[in-house]
Amino acid sequence: MDPIVYPIAFFIIGGLAAYGVGRIIGYKSVWIFAGLAAVGYLISFVSGTQSTGQYAGVAQILIALFVITPVLVGALVGGVIGGYHRQRKMIERLNDD
Repeated sequence: MDPIVYPIAFFIIGGLAAYGVGRIIGYKSVWIFAGLAAVGYLISFVSGTQSTGQYAGVAQILIALFVITPVLVGALVGGVIGGYHRQRKMIERLNDD
């Protein structure tokens, strides 16, 4: 498989997860996934700086760039769209009354 497939897959997975959560709790899902990504970045970079060897930190940095970043971007997009759909649904309910 081509390596570009993996970031795209993680983008889609993060987007779908945040979209589902966004439909339930609204725009707050964006903050939840952003916080999880920040923790992931922190763990990845700290473990990268603590490891030893010639290419020790490279793997952690690549994981942060090609796994966490696509999930975060997908979560931001999915969370905003899910929050928008939830908000629109609530407005339609108010207008029906």
